[in-house]
Amino acid sequence: DDQGRPWIRRTNAQGVVTFDVYDRAGKPVATVDLSAAITEVGEIRSPAFLPFVVRKENVYMVVLDDDDVQHVVRYQIVR
Repeated sequence: DDQGRPWIRRTNAQGVVTFDVYDRAGKPVATVDLSAAITEVGEIRSPAFLPFVVRKENVYMVVLDDDDVQHVVRYQIVR
């Protein structure tokens, strides 16, 4: 992210995308769960090879629609 913290992306069998956030020393500091976004937009189809970027309070991801067309989406992080 823009603060130098690595974000590790995980996706479970139901398609829920979760990010584990670590500080610069490698200590876990947060988990960001996008399951709330799934209820709003349906399943998030974002294979692990597609990029994501974190800037301030936003996660930008490339996702696929039903026709496998790529779209950039923004999810706001609510604390």
